[in-house]
Amino acid sequence: MRRSAGRNLRVAADGEPPPPRTRPQNTPTSTPGRDRPPAQAGRAAEELEAARAAVADANSALRIVEAKYAEALDAAPDVSPAVARAEKELVRARDDAQKAAVAVAEAERARDDAAGTVRATQAAVDDLDPNTARHTVVAAEERAAKAVRAARAAEDVLIRAQERHEEANTRLAGAEESLQHRRAQPAREPAAVIAAQEAIYRAERARDATEHRLAALEAAIAAAGDADEAATPVFASVAVFVEQYVLPNWRHLASRTNRWCRGWWLHEEAVTRLEALWEAFEALRREPAPALSTWIRDHLDHHMAMLTREDGPFAQCNAGGEHQAQPLLPVTEPPPGLFESDPASPVQPRRRTDDGGVA
Repeated sequence: MRRSAGRNLRVAADGEPPPPRTRPQNTPTSTPGRDRPPAQAGRAAEELEAARAAVADANSALRIVEAKYAEALDAAPDVSPAVARAEKELVRARDDAQKAAVAVAEAERARDDAAGTVRATQAAVDDLDPNTARHTVVAAEERAAKAVRAARAAEDVLIRAQERHEEANTRLAGAEESLQHRRAQPAREPAAVIAAQEAIYRAERARDATEHRLAALEAAIAAAGDADEAATPVFASVAVFVEQYVLPNWRHLASRTNRWCRGWWLHEEAVTRLEALWEAFEALRREPAPALSTWIRDHLDHHMAMLTREDGPFAQCNAGGEHQAQPLLPVTEPPPGLFESDPASPVQPRRRTDDGGVA
């Protein structure tokens, strides 16, 4: 498997000091929360401060529109304009009906008075003596005829007054029905109150948006801090890890035939396995239980058993742990073109000399 180009590759034989080792592949060499460039940290602080100021401004704007809404409510009439108009119309209809009723009563009295006059004048004509002078009879008859005409006129006036009274009563009934209908309808807010309510809704949405942005920034900064803290390895290097953690937790050797080397870092296989062991520890230590037990079973026990076995990487080292170089296994170069070669890879085939050596 191709190893990351960002890590040093092991190409030296046992006994040769290997190139410098890097931190675990899954952990950065700096902590962004603490080692972030000043300009970047300053921008983050400015964004957070701007978000807090935006929240404060949004809350202030919301308080202003809420005050305007309260003023609009105070200025709004207690009764809706439609109901108020219906009540005024009812008052006018009642007044007109009352006037029409008075007019009818007056017309009835006038009619009755005219009818009495007709009877009186007719009686005067009937009471005349046959020997009464002709002009006196004519005058009496004229008064009787005039009384009849006046009675007919009074009757016409009464009829018209009664018609107006009926019309007024009809309007009164309509006004009463209209008022009942208006009162039964849900009250509608005045336009000023509705506009103030809409302003509150907009201000609340703007406030919520700024609060969500502030919460997202704070959560991102907190998450970055947690990730930075978790990304920092416990042990500064694989050497520190081996000396201060692996060896104190692996004091036993199954038999005298098992091997160890004080210069373990001179053995390429040992370095590769121990660094893999370190990387696995740094990754699993952040996981909940039983991650440590899993690491011991699947990683520590396996790699240390492979390293300290009699025929392992330290097979040539003596029982005291003194280093002895172990030769590489022999290899014959495969025929050219047998395997596909990537020219962009950092490690390319060795150049062979004419005598079969390596240049």
